[in-house]
Amino acid sequence: LATLVDGSTASAAEMIAGALVSYRRAPTIGRQTYGKGCAQEYEDDDPRTGVLRLTTLLYALPDGTAVQRVGLAPLVHVPFAPLPGEDDTTETEAKLEGAPPTWKGPDVRSLEILEHLEHTNVMTWPAPSGISRSCDDADVCRALHALATPTKTSTARRVLR
Repeated sequence: LATLVDGSTASAAEMIAGALVSYRRAPTIGRQTYGKGCAQEYEDDDPRTGVLRLTTLLYALPDGTAVQRVGLAPLVHVPFAPLPGEDDTTETEAKLEGAPPTWKGPDVRSLEILEHLEHTNVMTWPAPSGISRSCDDADVCRALHALATPTKTSTARRVLR
C-alpha cells in the first residue's frame, strides 16, 4: 500500500495518508499536500445576511505531527505533472487569510502497536522491470517506478521501520 499525494490532497485525505505514515503502514509518494488540518462549521446569521465560519476542530497526526498550514511532505518525492491552471501561486491553507494557526499534538500512538511494527517485515516493491501491468497514467507510472528504485525504496523503508 502507498498513497499518492499532491497539492490537491487536503483534509481527510491528509489525515488518512498521514496516519498510514505515522503507523508505518504505507509511504506517501508525490508532492507537498495542501495543509488543511482543521474543520469548520458554517452557520447562517439570524437576519440571513451572512455566514459565520467557525473552526471546530484542529487536528494533528497520531504521532503529533502538525498538518494545518504545513501539509505532508511525501517520503518519496515525485514531481507529478501540474494540474491544469496550477503554478507556484496555487492556493494552500497557509496562504489563506484568517486560516487557523498550526497545531502540533501529542503522540497518541499505542506503544504496543509501534513495538509490533518494529518486528514486522516491511513491504517490498517489485523492480521497475517487474511492474507487469501497463500504466495508463503517467503520474502513477512515475510513482511506481520511484517506489521500485532501490535508492528511493531504501529511503522509504528506512523511514517506515
